[in-house]
Amino acid sequence: MGLPTDVFEVTTLGIDGDCGFMVFTFDEDDVERLEELVGSTASRRNHRMGLNLDRNRFGESNIRLRIRIRQPLESELGYRCTTFGIPPRPVVVVSAHRIN
Repeated sequence: MGLPTDVFEVTTLGIDGDCGFMVFTFDEDDVERLEELVGSTASRRNHRMGLNLDRNRFGESNIRLRIRIRQPLESELGYRCTTFGIPPRPVVVVSAHRIN
């Protein structure tokens, strides 16, 4: 049995200059459901860093996406970031599609 997933609509913010992953923002109405799925964060509660999100297809900012996400496994958190500050909490993107 796999980890729980859920579907959200998000807006891309572009590629994080610190860790090199895509960052997106969740609608404020979805923050509580998001935190139940992947845990909470102290700052920028509606921002997350998307592991496995295709940067070639979705690397621009202001793209609306429907994504299925899950909490990352400990083994998926081995990436390195520079020291620009605390990056947004990561989520694993299982699937993503552009929406209008």
